[in-house]
Amino acid sequence: MVAAGRRARARVTVSTSAPLPGSVTTWLGTQDVTVATEDAAAWAAHARRLAARGGRVRLIGATAAETAAAVDGSPSLALYANPVVAAGRVEILAFLREQAVSVTAHRFGTPHRHDIPLLDPIA
Repeated sequence: MVAAGRRARARVTVSTSAPLPGSVTTWLGTQDVTVATEDAAAWAAHARRLAARGGRVRLIGATAAETAAAVDGSPSLALYANPVVAAGRVEILAFLREQAVSVTAHRFGTPHRHDIPLLDPIA
């Protein structure tokens, strides 16, 4: 999950209820990942702050119901709680922002050429 987040150039925070081994914490630090050890109350407060600004949470080993209850079911917090899969293309979706593109046609049907530049893929 951390690799997917970093690949997407997302700001990643790992929140855990138990301290991680020192070597894991050190490695996460080299990846510019913030590590937070939070109990249930601290996590609920953290989730509320994320919901206030439209955050995203990839839950691993927890249920979405508890986090959703902590934010009063706010749709501003995107919760991804499915089991982790080995496909990086699937896991990276939690870290990407959606974009909608639409092209308006002329109301009389006059064709117009619309050049929509494609974004460069992440190298």
